[in-house]
Amino acid sequence: MRLLECTADGDLSLTKDLFKDIPPYAILSHTWGDDDQEITYKEVMDGSGKSKAGYRKIQFCGEQARRDSLEYIWVDTCCINKGDPVELQKSINSMFLWYKNAVKCYVYLADVSMPGDEDASECKIAIESKFRTAKWFTRGWTLQELLAPSSVDFFSTDYRWIGDKFSLERLIHERTGIPVEALRRYDPKKFSLDERVAWTAKRETKHEEDMAYSLLGMCNIFLPLIYGEGRENAFRRLREEVGRSVEGNGVDKLDDLAAKKEPKFTVPFVRDPKFIGRVDVIQEMTKQLDTRRRIAICGIGGIGKSQIAIEYCYIWKHRYPESHVFWIHTSSFDQFEQAYREIAKQMSIPGTEDPQSDTLVLVRDWLNTLENGSWLLILDNADDIDLFFELDSTANKPNHPYIGNLLPRNENCFMITTTRDKRIGQRLSDQEEEITIDVLPPKDAEQLLVSKIPRSEDTSSADFHCLNEILGNIPLAITQAAAFIRENSMTVESYIKELEASDSDLQDYMDESLPDPRRYPDSENSVARTWKLSFDQIAKQFPGAADLLSLTVQLDRQAIPKTLLSHIEYRSIDFNKALGTLQAYSFIRAEKGGSSFEIHRLVQLSTLRWLSLRHKKTEWQERSLELMAKTFPHGYYGTWEECETLYLHAKSVAKHEYAHKAVRVQQAELLENLATYDYNQGRSEAAYRQSNNALMIRESELGEKHLDALTTVNSLAWMYESDGNLAESEIQFRRTSKTFLEVLGNTHPETLWTTNKLAKVLSMQGNFAEAETMVRQNLEISRIELGNKHETTIETATALAFVLLNQDKNAEAEPIIRNSLQLCEEVFGEKHPSTLECKGNLAFALSGQEKYAEAELMFRHTVEVSREILGNTHRGTLDAINRLCWVIISQKFDAEVEHLLRQNIQTCECMLGKTHQVTINGVYYLAWLFEKKEEYEEALTLYERACAGFESIYGSQHSSTLECKRRYSAMLDISSTSQMNVPAEISEMGTNNGVISTSKRRSRFSKLLPWRSHQKPSSHG
Repeated sequence: MRLLECTADGDLSLTKDLFKDIPPYAILSHTWGDDDQEITYKEVMDGSGKSKAGYRKIQFCGEQARRDSLEYIWVDTCCINKGDPVELQKSINSMFLWYKNAVKCYVYLADVSMPGDEDASECKIAIESKFRTAKWFTRGWTLQELLAPSSVDFFSTDYRWIGDKFSLERLIHERTGIPVEALRRYDPKKFSLDERVAWTAKRETKHEEDMAYSLLGMCNIFLPLIYGEGRENAFRRLREEVGRSVEGNGVDKLDDLAAKKEPKFTVPFVRDPKFIGRVDVIQEMTKQLDTRRRIAICGIGGIGKSQIAIEYCYIWKHRYPESHVFWIHTSSFDQFEQAYREIAKQMSIPGTEDPQSDTLVLVRDWLNTLENGSWLLILDNADDIDLFFELDSTANKPNHPYIGNLLPRNENCFMITTTRDKRIGQRLSDQEEEITIDVLPPKDAEQLLVSKIPRSEDTSSADFHCLNEILGNIPLAITQAAAFIRENSMTVESYIKELEASDSDLQDYMDESLPDPRRYPDSENSVARTWKLSFDQIAKQFPGAADLLSLTVQLDRQAIPKTLLSHIEYRSIDFNKALGTLQAYSFIRAEKGGSSFEIHRLVQLSTLRWLSLRHKKTEWQERSLELMAKTFPHGYYGTWEECETLYLHAKSVAKHEYAHKAVRVQQAELLENLATYDYNQGRSEAAYRQSNNALMIRESELGEKHLDALTTVNSLAWMYESDGNLAESEIQFRRTSKTFLEVLGNTHPETLWTTNKLAKVLSMQGNFAEAETMVRQNLEISRIELGNKHETTIETATALAFVLLNQDKNAEAEPIIRNSLQLCEEVFGEKHPSTLECKGNLAFALSGQEKYAEAELMFRHTVEVSREILGNTHRGTLDAINRLCWVIISQKFDAEVEHLLRQNIQTCECMLGKTHQVTINGVYYLAWLFEKKEEYEEALTLYERACAGFESIYGSQHSSTLECKRRYSAMLDISSTSQMNVPAEISEMGTNNGVISTSKRRSRFSKLLPWRSHQKPSSHG
């Protein structure tokens, strides 16, 4: 034969005649169009004909082949030189073999188009309708093109994939009348000539003799072609040659010999008339068995592997009634041996009755003999790898042979293995990819539950869905739950309430074991007990994997980073083996390309129960805490991505009660870091709770004056300050600064940081003299002891600028801030929160000097970067938006800023609460906006709310509270005089033709809440 070579640039060229070493190729099956539109051998040789309609088919075939990693194709229109009678005759006689040897066969259906955007059910109906009427099914030559190849894919007129021979099996069978057995694996010995001729009844060929010639390959015979002899003579010669072939090869004798053994069916379970779903699995099993002899279905215990295998045995029996089906239970060697002896008895295998003979070897050899017919062998519950293979040559040998050495292998032997351990499945299926069984799809799970518990009037579909979600859509869990509900006359709703009461209750119910007629009498029927067998097996054979599982179940069950687990002190090879073992048992599943893992909730709960039974639960809680305390970062800027990856896992281990001092100290460290990260992400409530818990543990275990305990007090004080609780913040900062001065001295960065924060709190409460003195002294010390570029020095300069801004010393603060900003960008980077704080302070200083344009640009940049690094709903971002709105309002009224400010207040109320200081700041700025618009009633309402908010946050005598009250009072006066249509001026504010002057408004608004940091500098801690 000669092939078309597909080059990378899309060109096609014919190879020379190939007689041996033929490369893998794809083959095209199609119906011919007009002869003058099909590409010929001569045109391919000349490089012409590319404008013909038939060229696109060839081009598609080449493109599809390259997608399937094939470089060669064969097309009947142009790969045969039909001008050479000898070549034509050889080609027609060889064509069946060429189609059979093709790696892929692409069927192009020129008259089948894919439907549009109909819904799924309508789309399926439309495709089936068009597929049934395809012209391809009416042509004589396409019969062998359907049966010969092992892989046949169908494509529509626009070259879209419709399905393959297996997925469309039912339609093809109904359309052609060809038995499913022939479609799956065509064997000429199994079908009479009359049957094969009957398949051509509704087909036609261009030449009448071709109807007989098209059957040559299907009958495995060769005949010279005599066009003109007519259909009748052609069929007569075909029948004569078939008769001689059968007689000469003794095929009938072979068939008779096989028929002497009545097919045996040893499956120990009746077929389940209510078997639910798994259509995709059944199809995949059939597809794999068509191309290889051994397959494996793998999954956790209770997922339904054996039930699928039982169903498949009955499907196999129906499709291949002449085939034996042998079921072998392999959970122990004794059970395997018993099954083999039963085969020997049923098949009357010679020699097995001799007590001195090796019955297991005799059965294997008998199964290996082709003359004994075909059979399907099921190895069920092949879960113990030590029974099958020798893993360690230095270990003690078992007192029996390995099962892996006793399994037959021949062309008539098909074997399905069900196992919890993928490694066993892969070894028994020649390292081919296994079929992994997952949980049931929700609809199938509900159907299974309904089949076990008939739906009553008081049970809704939502109840079934809820119960299946709790049970993880695991078939065994559903079956056992249904049995418990029926046996105890419970309702589904009441059963759900019991399961949801606590994880402990759910573990108890999962441990309940009720009889199941569809499982082995001696097997465990509860989910928890079924998995316990696997846990015990792993602990015995792979202790490292058991340890890894024990640690993993302490974490959150989803997105468990591989890098986190790798901190366990294993050698690399041992770590990867442990991971592989857990994946092989389907206890953990890889996500994101293997960089993280997840564990099923019921597996997690069952493992925790298993650890409790072994009295190791506390040990692994402590070890997981040690791991998280070591790996979870401090929570400041620069660590947030890593924190987010580990966050849920850290929370999972931090929630437990621990007894030992050293462990509790580790817990406090983890809680402290979690609190810092939570607060930086805007989760204030969680941050306070965790920080207080950390403080309680540290003061209890280490003492109130221990530096770690004081560091936690500082964290709380920082959060109080950021949330506007200035009085409490001052109390805590004074307490810690005093102790740090005594213990660490006034030059230590921790002391400087604490006194800087205290100074800022004092300045916000109007205690400017003490605050400025404190921070100037700190700055002098820090520059001498640490240098100008030290983080603490930069933070101290920023604190001084902050104090100056609070005193309206904007011009004095500006150069200090600009210098600090330059150092921040150099030391921390442009997007660091400390840099953003400096930019905010600079914008505030500029606006205080009425340099609004520059201030606005600075605020806009701050908002943009805050959104990027903090997110749209973080308090720092929301505060920055408030400030931006204020500086815009200071210049002009802008309708857009009103919308932005309203939207920001709504977000603040949702994320921070209606009384948070950032929310109240926004309300205050919006009130001022309405004052400028002279919409006094609206301004009055907002000022009233702002006054109440500031008094609650800062107290009645704070400058911000007093300023807001003055504005509120002014609005009350304006509101009372506005009824005369002329806004009355308030005497204390001055008049300008009856309207409050802009300059005076600015002066009244000068004491705004200053720009404040929401981020401790990274030097702290």
